Amino acid sequence: MVRRKDRTTKVIREVVKTPGRKKLRVRRKRTKGKVRCALCKNELHGIGDGAKSKKRTTRIFGGHLCHKCVERIITLATRVKEGVLGLESIPISLRSFVEKMVKSL
Repeated sequence: MVRRKDRTTKVIREVVKTPGRKKLRVRRKRTKGKVRCALCKNELHGIGDGAKSKKRTTRIFGGHLCHKCVERIITLATRVKEGVLGLESIPISLRSFVEKMVKSL
């Protein structure tokens, strides 16, 4: 019989073959952490636990970057598009996002 604390949906039950008999091994499920921004690592608000059935933000880089980082990317992309800044003068961590934004502008 399974122990009372293990009678829940928050555990994973696995049958393991041992040399003498089959044994039931019980381990806890890992919970997902908070959804975080890819650049500044702050928590993203309005995303939830990342479930596909939940509502998602529909703006560019929504669910991946926070609003402050998106604002930085947009300003850098417009400066690159106008020729004020060169793409090589942008930090490497931001460069891929800026390239995608310049293509969409």
